[in-house]
Amino acid sequence: MEIAKERFLLESEVQQLTEANLQDLFDLTLVKSEFELHGLRIDTLAFDKESGAFVIIEYKKDRNFSIVDLLTGNVRRPWMRPRKFSFGC
Repeated sequence: MEIAKERFLLESEVQQLTEANLQDLFDLTLVKSEFELHGLRIDTLAFDKESGAFVIIEYKKDRNFSIVDLLTGNVRRPWMRPRKFSFGC
């Protein structure tokens, strides 16, 4: 099966497509879209039943954004550590 390329103009288009297919693509359950906690907005909050962990998905259209920071959690870690009780940790 061949999949046609399509350019997304908005991050929200990628978000909607991903959230609609979270279970099939990643075996994740959608918890909340546009989740806000203590002034921080998370694009997609999902749950991984296998690991029992929450999964944060951020969508970035900007090519200059550091993917390393996102993947390692450097963007969110300082904010999350003092609030880990809010995530049930």
